[in-house]
Amino acid sequence: MDQHIERITAVARRAAHADDRLRRGMTLLLVILFPTLIALITAFTDDWPAAAVAAAVMLSVASALVAGFIVHTASQGTARVYFDALDLKQIADSRSLAHTEEMIRATTAIRRKDDDLHHANTFLEILSFQSKADLLWMNMVLHHGCQVHPAPTLLEITDEAMKFVVAQRAVLFGMKSSIELFDFAVYLHDPDSGQLHNVWRFKHDQHPGGKVGRSWAIGQGHVGKAFADRCSKVTGDTSRPEASALLATTPELTRSYDIATYRAFASFPIGPATAGDAPIGVLTASSNVVDRFDYGNTEVLRHAALALASLIILTQYQTRRGNRLPPSPEADNE
Repeated sequence: MDQHIERITAVARRAAHADDRLRRGMTLLLVILFPTLIALITAFTDDWPAAAVAAAVMLSVASALVAGFIVHTASQGTARVYFDALDLKQIADSRSLAHTEEMIRATTAIRRKDDDLHHANTFLEILSFQSKADLLWMNMVLHHGCQVHPAPTLLEITDEAMKFVVAQRAVLFGMKSSIELFDFAVYLHDPDSGQLHNVWRFKHDQHPGGKVGRSWAIGQGHVGKAFADRCSKVTGDTSRPEASALLATTPELTRSYDIATYRAFASFPIGPATAGDAPIGVLTASSNVVDRFDYGNTEVLRHAALALASLIILTQYQTRRGNRLPPSPEADNE
């Protein structure tokens, strides 16, 4: 930087020197050449002696040569100043470009760090909600485990367990748009029919699906596949080729709004109670927004499915136990 400043200073000095020499040359032309020319004209018109005329001519030529030499050297100096200034401008432009590129890289790095910080804050916020949800479900399991009779209904227990997830869907899944067609549902397996029936559903008011969802056979559709394979199924975009096997179903179960409404899926088996048993059912979430779900932000649904398994098993056990309670003493007296 100091060398660049010194070079600019030197060029400025040369420019000033060249300008000064040019001024001197022009002054010499005005002071010497013009009076000499006037003298020559006067000599020719007034019939001066030949020696005087020759002296005037020599003086005019000499002054012209001196003035021309000064102007020539001044113009050369001006040309050198011009090219030096042009060179300095190119150096300044290249440095400006390098500085601009450096600023772009710095801005990009800052933006990337801001994005990382935003993602970290989002992750911590989701983790905080996950912890709150786990604590809520643990308290529910403890509460209903101590309650023998009367047992809550399956709809009540499911609604209580899922209300935290659906209430915090904007934070957990990014569902901040008021027009996003979300759908959360719980399906339980019916051993008699072999079907997975919808027992609980919470969806957007404008969602085209009915109040109760479709029933699915084991291995059929996203819900049936998660049940049959006993593992979670998360699909960010149902239009991708790898999602076709998960969404394969019969024409009777196909709806005209399926393609536009169900663009992202997440299905998690509920249970099983023991390692050798089949799952109890499936917890599923869907949206019409592509890439709404991934295996990171749906971890809360996996925990919800585990909590639902414990609560449903407790509810079923308490219901069976309540049905076998002995008659009260008042009934015996009657």
